[in-house]
Amino acid sequence: MLKYILFVYLFVCGVIAGYHALQLCTPQKFKQIEYRYMAGFSFGSAIWSLGFCSLWIQTKPEYAYWCRTIGLVGTFIFLIYALRNVAYYSGVSQRWQKTVFLLSLTGIPVLFMIVQKDQTIYFMENGTMTYRFMPGLANNLYTIYSLWIGLTIVILNTYMLRKAKNKRTAAFAKRFFLVEIFVILGMILDTILPLLGESAIPGSTITQFFGLVVLYHAVAALDQTRLTNSNMSEFIYSFLSVPVLVYAPDRKIHIANEAAASFLKLDPESFDTKNAPIRELFDSATEEKLFCFEEESQRFDAFCNASNCHCNLSISKIRDKYNDIIGYIIMVKDLSERLQAMERLLEAKLEAEKANQAKSIFLANMSHEIRTPMNAIMGFSELALKTDLNDQAREYISDIKNSSKSLLAIINDILDISKLESGKMELQCGNYQFDELLRDVYLIIEGQAKKKDLPFTVDIAPDLPNELYGDMVRIRGILINLLNNSVKYTRKGSFSLKVRLLKKEDGIAWIEYQVTDTGIGIKPEEIPHLFESFSQFDLKTNQGIEGTGLGLAIVKGFIDLMEGSITVDSHYGEGSCFTVVLPQKIVSDQPMTDLSLKTGVTNDEFSLGQIQISNTKILIVDDNPINLKVAESSMKYYGLSVDTAVSGRESIELCSHNLYDIVFMDQMMPEMDGIEAMNIIRTLHPHYAVGGQGKIIVLTANAISGVRDLLIQSGFDEYLEKPINFNQFEKLMNRFLPPERITITAPAVSSDSSQEEERLSKLLPSVDTDLGLSYCNHQFSQYLSVLSLLYEKGNEQMNLLQNQWKATDLAQYRVTIHALKGQFLNSGAKDLSAVAKDLEQAAKAGDSDFINENTPAFLADYSDLLEDLCKVMEQFDLLPEQDLPKQDSAEAELLSQLKNALTNFDIAKASELVEKGSTFSGEYGKLFAELAPLMDEMDLDQMLELIENFSI
Repeated sequence: MLKYILFVYLFVCGVIAGYHALQLCTPQKFKQIEYRYMAGFSFGSAIWSLGFCSLWIQTKPEYAYWCRTIGLVGTFIFLIYALRNVAYYSGVSQRWQKTVFLLSLTGIPVLFMIVQKDQTIYFMENGTMTYRFMPGLANNLYTIYSLWIGLTIVILNTYMLRKAKNKRTAAFAKRFFLVEIFVILGMILDTILPLLGESAIPGSTITQFFGLVVLYHAVAALDQTRLTNSNMSEFIYSFLSVPVLVYAPDRKIHIANEAAASFLKLDPESFDTKNAPIRELFDSATEEKLFCFEEESQRFDAFCNASNCHCNLSISKIRDKYNDIIGYIIMVKDLSERLQAMERLLEAKLEAEKANQAKSIFLANMSHEIRTPMNAIMGFSELALKTDLNDQAREYISDIKNSSKSLLAIINDILDISKLESGKMELQCGNYQFDELLRDVYLIIEGQAKKKDLPFTVDIAPDLPNELYGDMVRIRGILINLLNNSVKYTRKGSFSLKVRLLKKEDGIAWIEYQVTDTGIGIKPEEIPHLFESFSQFDLKTNQGIEGTGLGLAIVKGFIDLMEGSITVDSHYGEGSCFTVVLPQKIVSDQPMTDLSLKTGVTNDEFSLGQIQISNTKILIVDDNPINLKVAESSMKYYGLSVDTAVSGRESIELCSHNLYDIVFMDQMMPEMDGIEAMNIIRTLHPHYAVGGQGKIIVLTANAISGVRDLLIQSGFDEYLEKPINFNQFEKLMNRFLPPERITITAPAVSSDSSQEEERLSKLLPSVDTDLGLSYCNHQFSQYLSVLSLLYEKGNEQMNLLQNQWKATDLAQYRVTIHALKGQFLNSGAKDLSAVAKDLEQAAKAGDSDFINENTPAFLADYSDLLEDLCKVMEQFDLLPEQDLPKQDSAEAELLSQLKNALTNFDIAKASELVEKGSTFSGEYGKLFAELAPLMDEMDLDQMLELIENFSI
């Protein structure tokens, strides 16, 4: 019976020790080194107890051998980690800790020796399995090792007691002595007695668990002294200067810190009995308002009755691990000082607003008052110059007139800034053409750039809507002001204007303007004051540069009126970049046409082959500009009259006004595909009906077997592969056109074309130029034109594809990659075309993983191709250059300059132009005759209105 009681006892001890070891292995605790040591200690205790508990109930020696062997493994783990624990807590150096640990590992070979079957005899005694050691080296070493462990622990404990710097360390040492006593007493029974030839009694197996319990409590006591979330939160809560209340679920005060007791005049000792209702503590704060809310926390203002002040209550729910509400914590914030500060600030704000309004009104009144005598001075100066004066007097009066104009321009700036600051400035909005606005800005600034010999570049995105609604005059003023500053403050280098469409939303286009220069830049400490009135910076560097310091303040005022934004990025000595974002209402989505600020690439006349076609008008529809360029150029030089369209809707519009002999329709296009466009065109006129004279041929890069039949079944007359197969094209022409329209001519051959082709091939190592030339019918000039267009559109297409990829818009990604596949093949970049084909198929199948894996490499190869194309453009002199827009006449040019001068408030320039215009005759003469008196009266708005309404 006793052996079963012993078995149950040791089994329970083993299970408890094992459970405790697992608890200590949680991620939160296992990161602490003492818990790792304690886990090893507990794990050894569990194996020790479970191994020996099984030993006592065995009846066969061979089973008893294995049970004891398992128990001995736990024993040695227990002893090693016992020594590891006490060495760690003793405070000896890391070097000694490692030395002791390494020496303790000598127990491993000792364990191996004593578990040999010939080292122990197992037998039944009084119905219980026991054992006795065989004399010899192994068991002697085991005894010596055990005594060494015990002695070392005693020494380390003694050292810990002598060197203990605090009471908790000394208490730990005493408790470990108790552990040692338990284990040593037990070892006499099951280690010393068997060595003396007596039967073993499981003494240490029983007592080691008591040692584990004692050590566990010792470590737990030390753990309580460590800084943790629990004790730190308790400390912070108690000593926090902010009043904190904790309410129980029954909505009665449960805890309050000292600050709360003081603020609310409460006695912390009487909370359990008093439990002041919340409505008594705070005026208008009911329990429903305070505790009944859906969110996890809430805030509201209340009046504290005890302290007689306004405060803010921040209430948060306290939840347990089951997510049940177990209370509420309330933090009370005294608002007295804040309210007083707000009252003082409000008073100061009202005083500042009154002073600012008075200043603005004064400036406005003074500006108006000064303009009257200034107009008189300018008028009389003009009259005096028309009289008979000597040269010196004429020079003096001319100087007076010009100085008056400059002064009047300054007065107009002051009037604008005063209107802005007083809130009286209003926008004059209306419909306008965006390309006209940009062209005006370019004309004004380009002339100033030429005077300083500064390169001026303009980069306009092609997707900008052209017809907008807004204040064109103010926007033009903003851009001219910023660009004027770039001209003024840039002594060498260049400056540029970049215009981009950021987004379209609810009929509003958000347009970004970037003005960048390589000028003197702005110091970091001056940027925050950049848009203040009358501010001029770095006066020593900018000496000699005229200005009132109002330009950027006016710009900022106009931008704020339009609900836009302006930012600046500047590096002193290197240059600046001003970025303006303005929302404008979209009147029409029709994209802006080419501003004609850059020259295009011209092609030499050449023949594409022996076939020439006459009296035939065709339409080519393709959303990809590269493909459209190749097809248009090729078919034009067959002698065809060619129109082009970039969308299905545009093709419908053209077909509704023209009867084309053949329409070549792209199959895959955004918004409206080729099949839908073809079906609509069929209904426009009998000419396009099925069987009519007008044929509709689909252009497709889909060469899969069976596609031709499907496309013809959908309503097309025939299909033509992309890139265009000219043999197939010529067969279609012979099939669908009358024989009298087709003649045979000899192709033109260039004598030096082979050398040029060889040079081109070396510049484009990744391109099969022979293939590209074949698609251009071996016409070198046309091939260069295709490569030029591929280069010009490259970055735009790369960005479009990258944005669609990042947005995971597979539908639009497929459309774009489909177009790229065709244009790469047209140009001879067959490897890129093959990758594009794979990506298109992946997009069609919805295989995002393949697209994400291969798109980066595809874009990188595309970028490398563009770098090679840039070299080609340089070698063959095909890089775009600026092309100044031409005016219809000298009168129109002068009128445009006047309009820009008025918009830019350049009064001196405007007056000079009006004077020149007075010599014109006809309609322009009449207009300038009306403008002259308005110029004298400085009625700039009326002048601009006359110019805007003028047409001839």
